[in-house]
Amino acid sequence: MGTYVPNTEAQKRSMLSAIGVGAVEELFAAVPRDMLVDSLRIPEGLSELSVRQKVSAMAAKNRVYPTVLRGAGAYRHFIPAVVRSVVSREELVTAYTPYQAEISQGILQSIFEYQTMICALTGMEVSNASVYDGSTAAAEAIAMCRDRKRNKAYVSACAGPGVIETMRTYCFGSGMELEIIPEKEGRTDLEALKTALGGDAACVYIAQPNYYGVIEDAQAIGEAAHAAGAKFIMGCNPIALAVLETPAALTLEPGPEPQVLIYHTHTTESYEEWDGDIYDSRNNWRSQDNTANMAAVGEELAQALEAHGIGVIHDVTQHDYPAYNGAYDRSAATIQEYLEKYPSIRMAIDVHRDAVLYDDGSTIKVVQEVGGRKAAQLMIIAPCDDGTVGVPGWEENFRFAAGLTSAVEEKYPGLMRPVFFCYRNYNLWMTPDSLLFEFGTNGNTLEEAKYTARLVAPILADYLLEEKKD
Repeated sequence: MGTYVPNTEAQKRSMLSAIGVGAVEELFAAVPRDMLVDSLRIPEGLSELSVRQKVSAMAAKNRVYPTVLRGAGAYRHFIPAVVRSVVSREELVTAYTPYQAEISQGILQSIFEYQTMICALTGMEVSNASVYDGSTAAAEAIAMCRDRKRNKAYVSACAGPGVIETMRTYCFGSGMELEIIPEKEGRTDLEALKTALGGDAACVYIAQPNYYGVIEDAQAIGEAAHAAGAKFIMGCNPIALAVLETPAALTLEPGPEPQVLIYHTHTTESYEEWDGDIYDSRNNWRSQDNTANMAAVGEELAQALEAHGIGVIHDVTQHDYPAYNGAYDRSAATIQEYLEKYPSIRMAIDVHRDAVLYDDGSTIKVVQEVGGRKAAQLMIIAPCDDGTVGVPGWEENFRFAAGLTSAVEEKYPGLMRPVFFCYRNYNLWMTPDSLLFEFGTNGNTLEEAKYTARLVAPILADYLLEEKKD
């Protein structure tokens, strides 16, 4: 390409002189001589006519089939002759990018026409444009499904290899997880998908038709995705949608609406690192690592509830960091934001850990053995009000706390501490069943607290489902 650089010989000599060399070759002095190429052993250039004749002769050796059924995106297309005429009209052609609207009306009009047609073919209400290609669009789609607690994309092995590799690149950069669902007889293995889907599922992606040219059971796959609370993405061949069922035509029920909000006023509260009877008094039992503090216990509770059919939102905002004071005001704002967005929320659980001391100031560990393992005891805080605390309907909160404590204690004797019934607000007025859960104390370990969350979740789920029936 050096011969195409538009510099005169005088300009080249001037630049070389400015950097203190006599010739361009001196710039490559550090490269071993046997690695330098003076010329390429390729035929001399040909005229356009000669090149066309040679390429046409090579193409004539191919056997052209009227119909190709190999999949891989190689589908037969018929392009009417009028298309070339229409897309060449000046109303749709401009010589500039769409970034400067006043001189790119043609391409903007063509994008509008494209979006209109895609909406008609898919049945969707909105169509985006201006992504580079199908692979990029698919990768952008899974990124849009990610949230703070759902960070894994499940992608069919029957999607195009180029699409999957582009998704891997995006996920590598963002920290999102990607799991490939195997194929079975040319289609996405539905049972493998159902087994793999968990509470961390952000979305499920399939191609329609898939890479092998096979039609997927989009209805069944979509139902599995929604049952797990995940979004469902279809990468469709637009022309195929003229005969296949469109994404909008699928009769998919949405996942369970969120009934429970789990949050943390004192998110950075943490536990002992090891199980024992001796505690390091220098430990302040605080951590900003959400895999080691109350957010980890809340996530365990959220996933267990979702596994039992309860819609959950888990907020991991650190309301007590960097400032401890004002944490309850900040968590109240978070609760209000979710209640406005999700009116279906009926229960807000503030997940904490307690701090209990002996008279001499030493730490008390509250633990109960369940199934041969140590579990942190759980205490529920419920409010009461004499007209001065500001907790209207506190009787309902207390009834729920007492009933849940009784149900857990019946199944796991000794796991529950008595309900702490107090004249305090703690934001427990914001939903009918707002409660504060204290999982163990700072003397317990994180694993003991998480184990308790897993034990309590099925009982809480049953309790919520029974109340929903009533």
